Amino acid sequence: MVPLNYFLVLSGILFAIGTAGVFLRRNLITVLLSIEIMLNAVNLMFVAVGRYRGMAHPVRFGDGPPPAPLPAPTLGQHAREILASLGYTDAEIERLGREGAVIGVDTRATA
Repeated sequence: MVPLNYFLVLSGILFAIGTAGVFLRRNLITVLLSIEIMLNAVNLMFVAVGRYRGMAHPVRFGDGPPPAPLPAPTLGQHAREILASLGYTDAEIERLGREGAVIGVDTRATA
């Protein structure tokens, strides 16, 4: 596996070449190609850093294994709790859910 540093150095070199092309050339096509090189350099950096896993847990508390990471919350998963903490009543939260103003609120039919 290629180390992350190699990708970051390559990305920096490509970005520097693109920047030099933008500022030193007067031809529009060359300037646009230089901008494309800069964008490709940034894209390369995003892909390289996105695949980098790094350290799992840099700090350990105690002798036991580190806790398992939790998944990211889904869209609107904590909407009811947040609205309740802001002072909305259950009826107001239900109304906002029925009107579509809030995503993730359980909109049970109330009689």
